[in-house]
Amino acid sequence: MKNIMKYDKYKNSGIDWIGEIPEHWEILKLKFLANLITGNSIANKELFLDKNDSYSYIATKDIDISNNNINYDNGIFIKKNDNQFKIADRQSILLCIEGANAGKKIAFTNQKVCFVNKLCAIQSYNSHTFNKYLFYFSISRLFKNYFFSNINGLIGGVSFNVIKNFPITFPPLSEQRQIANFLDKKTALIDSFISKKKRLIKLLNK
Repeated sequence: MKNIMKYDKYKNSGIDWIGEIPEHWEILKLKFLANLITGNSIANKELFLDKNDSYSYIATKDIDISNNNINYDNGIFIKKNDNQFKIADRQSILLCIEGANAGKKIAFTNQKVCFVNKLCAIQSYNSHTFNKYLFYFSISRLFKNYFFSNINGLIGGVSFNVIKNFPITFPPLSEQRQIANFLDKKTALIDSFISKKKRLIKLLNK
């Protein structure tokens, strides 16, 4: 991380918890960058066991809190022609917005899925916003701290309308891609390191 170059000029973002941002960046509300939809609940899971011609149905439990990975083969599936269920496209962000894991479980889809009502799917709707950049912003300390500061209610969650108005630091598209690609490489190295350490621990235990 020591090799990361700083920008020449910065400006005040106008938001205390964000602080200064590069001079050519913007602060935009999430609703101006992406579509947000919440999913659907299932009353009887035994009716949704057929994997053929179906989308995986993702519940909060199917998102790994340690690495943001999704378990797509969880045994629950929604037929592709079932219009009762909402669909999150490939390269969408799934954000838990309610319950004990609100703001903690966040994932990036690599295929189309249906999803539970405690999850919110976020996907950019214009060519100026890179979905993977939004994902990395959503798992950043800035986003999570702001999310947690807005949690309320008995169950604990953040309302859909509040999330839509979350401020996002917004660089030009080329920089969004560069940032996302850089973080992809760094997280891949970290994942590889962790995997090797786990294998070593197993060998030591044996």
